[in-house]
Amino acid sequence: GRELWTAADELLEVSVALEVNPNNREDSPQALTAAATSLRTAAEAILDEDLDTAWGEIEVASQSCPATLPTEAFQGLVDLFSYVELAPREAWPPASASLRALAAGGRPLCFFC
Repeated sequence: GRELWTAADELLEVSVALEVNPNNREDSPQALTAAATSLRTAAEAILDEDLDTAWGEIEVASQSCPATLPTEAFQGLVDLFSYVELAPREAWPPASASLRALAAGGRPLCFFC
């Protein structure tokens, strides 16, 4: 949860620094801000052990800015929090892969540098 919160906070800082491009609404600073806010809320929910809220916020983040953070990259995390009980061990590698994919997708903007 703490690492996700830190990454979301950095993404939020980047989104504030970006200039608005009126021709690209999917990649706008507002879209990145929405994704960062959802990820930060998800991280807080994880720390509070509110996994339903975390799942919902990760799903919201996954739809917020698909041009920069592809929706598919979130799938492992979405799946991880979809379990009613604690996720089985086999769900962790796809979630880890999602985090790596999100980090790689953000690298051109230095999101997780």
